[in-house]
Amino acid sequence: MSVLRWVHIGAAFGLLSLGCSGELEEAGSEGATSPAGGSGAAAAGAGGDGSPAGGAGRDGAAGQTAGADASAPVLPDGLAVGGTGMRRLSAHELDNVLRDLLGDESRPARSRLPEDVRSPFDNDYRSQQVSRVLVSGLESLAGEVVARLLSDPPRLARVVGCQPEGTGEACMRQFVTRVARLAFRRPLQRDEVDGLVALGMTFATPSDGFEDGVEVVLRALLQSAELLYRIELAPGGQDAEGEPFVLSDHQIATRMSFLIWGSTPDAALLDAADAGELSSVEMRRVTARRMLEDPRARDQVDRFHAMWLGYETLPHAAALTAAMRRESQALVHRVAFDDGRA
Repeated sequence: MSVLRWVHIGAAFGLLSLGCSGELEEAGSEGATSPAGGSGAAAAGAGGDGSPAGGAGRDGAAGQTAGADASAPVLPDGLAVGGTGMRRLSAHELDNVLRDLLGDESRPARSRLPEDVRSPFDNDYRSQQVSRVLVSGLESLAGEVVARLLSDPPRLARVVGCQPEGTGEACMRQFVTRVARLAFRRPLQRDEVDGLVALGMTFATPSDGFEDGVEVVLRALLQSAELLYRIELAPGGQDAEGEPFVLSDHQIATRMSFLIWGSTPDAALLDAADAGELSSVEMRRVTARRMLEDPRARDQVDRFHAMWLGYETLPHAAALTAAMRRESQALVHRVAFDDGRA
C-alpha cells in the first residue's frame, strides 16, 4: 500500500476518532478549561475566544462569561470559566486558511464539505458532527487544492520557498518547517519535522520528483486534525483535575487570528507568540491594532455582524439583497473602523 494511501487512511481514522460532538470533556463536566482571567484573559476581547461567536459560539460578544456552564469553576474576580471544546474550522475559515497558506482563492470548502450549522454562528463545536461524508470531502478537497497548486508553478515556488539541490532534503526540511508551523499554528518539535520530511522524501526524487514529495506533505497537512481543529490543552496534563489554566502564547495567537481575521496566524503573529510577547496585555493590544489594519479584519467584522444580526442571507431578489448587504457593510465599517480616525 502506498504511503499516500496511508496518509488518507490515517487522516480518516484521526478525524473519526475525535468523536461526534468534538468535546474535550464530558457534557457538564469541568474538563479542559480556558481562563477568563490571568495572562490569557484578554486574548480575544470580551468573548475570550478566537471565533466570531465568542465563548462557545452561541453567546455572541458575551463570550464565555455569559455562556459558561453553571458547573464551571469561578475565579476570584467572579468570572466563570467556560469549558473548551475541539472547535473544527468552519468551511469559511478553512477557505480562508487555504487562501492564506497556499494562495488558493477558489474557496472550495463551501462546495465540497457538508454545510455548517448556524446558531447563529457557524463554528459552534457543540453542533459540529464528524461523518464519513465530511472525511471523504476533506480528502477530496485536499487532493484538488494541492493539484491546483502543482499546476501553478509561480504559486508553487512561493509556497515551497526554496530551490531543491542534490537530494532536495535541505529544501524539503525548510519547506516543512515553515509551512507546517503556519498550518499547525505553532512551532513543530524536531521529531514532527523529521517525520514530515521523511514522508516527503519517500516520494521526492532527484529528477523532477521533488514536487511529488511536496504534494504528499501538503495533503497530509490539509487532512491533519491539528489544522482542521482548534484544540486547547493545558501543558503537562495541568487540566487533568478540571482546573482553569492560562492560555499559551500560541493559543492566544490562534484565538486572536480567528477572531480578527477568521484565519490562521501569519508569521509575524507566530513570531510574537514564539517570543512570549502575547502574555502581555499591552502587547496584545498593539498586536490587535496591527491586525485590525489588515483588510481581512473588515471582512471578518462585517461577517460577524451579518451572522449575529441575521442578515447574512436575505429572502429578497439578488439585486436588492446585494444592495442591502452593501449598505449594512458600509455602516459596520464606518462605525467599527472609520469613525474617529484622522
